[in-house]
Amino acid sequence: TITDAFKCGQKSFYLMSCQELSGFKFDIEGGKKLAERIEQMMEEIRAEVEPQLPPRALKKSEEKYYAMPAKPFKKNGDYSSSWTNFVEKHQGKEVDGGWEFYGKVYTVEAGKMLDVKMPMEMANQDQMKDWFLENGWEPTLWNYKRGPDNKPMRDPQTRQLIPTSPKIQEQGKICKNLEKMEGEIVKKVVKWLSLRNRQSVLNGWLE
Repeated sequence: TITDAFKCGQKSFYLMSCQELSGFKFDIEGGKKLAERIEQMMEEIRAEVEPQLPPRALKKSEEKYYAMPAKPFKKNGDYSSSWTNFVEKHQGKEVDGGWEFYGKVYTVEAGKMLDVKMPMEMANQDQMKDWFLENGWEPTLWNYKRGPDNKPMRDPQTRQLIPTSPKIQEQGKICKNLEKMEGEIVKKVVKWLSLRNRQSVLNGWLE
């Protein structure tokens, strides 16, 4: 017996197939205006929120830039050209007891890292994930450990998937617990992420 549910499924499949073949109408000019509006809204949120975010530590790729040269002195004890270049690059100045960089005084040591903090950027999801976790985020979406065949691996004892790192979003949907978090800044960051998802979809239609 052919049920109503079966008929409904068949009709839905037929209509989707027709749409796939014929496409659908899209207001390109309206889409472009919406894209501009979304970009403006994102920039307004970014300009307001980023100055309120805490500074972040240096990335591994940035550490070399802020590390004192391996040979800051010549054999005769004078400063080397490497040290001179380092001072110029970071606008350092010699003061009583050492050298001042970015408001802090250091003694000259080969390879010593300057204690520098960088501004956090909303577009960097790794930075934002760390900040969310520090503020009590309990993720519901995860990346999972994968085997040589690139399939998710399971714990041999519990048979559960093995989580590796949290995800802010998946397939355009933001983590539910992230959306529930309190705090004005968090809510604005979540709104920015939602706008970025919409922007991505809209740009795909406009390309």
